[in-house]
Amino acid sequence: MRLKIGDYAVIFFFILAIIFSFNIFKDISFNTVEISTPYKKLFLPLNKNNIMRIKGKIGLLTIEIKKGRVRVVKSSCANKICVKTGWISRNGEYIACVPNQVLIKLVSKKKNKEKVDFITK
Repeated sequence: MRLKIGDYAVIFFFILAIIFSFNIFKDISFNTVEISTPYKKLFLPLNKNNIMRIKGKIGLLTIEIKKGRVRVVKSSCANKICVKTGWISRNGEYIACVPNQVLIKLVSKKKNKEKVDFITK
């Protein structure tokens, strides 16, 4: 059975798709957790397991970094929305504890090219 021109085109298309998919995923990879508090800003590696206590405006938060994910284990705030958020592991996700004024977000390896999500008037 011989391959025809259409078969070569399909194979070529799949090879290009595989190559471009690696470039796309490389751009959205991240390796650092940024923790902003009223008192300081921390940058921690996402690839090292860690449990730490952070001082917020009204009390302490316990933050866990494990297997490339981050979560708030315990918080001194009333509603515990930051704890209920659970694990974050993808670019663009964040955890905010508003009463404690703490923001936890994932930071990309590469500088983000100023992309516009939306424009308002």
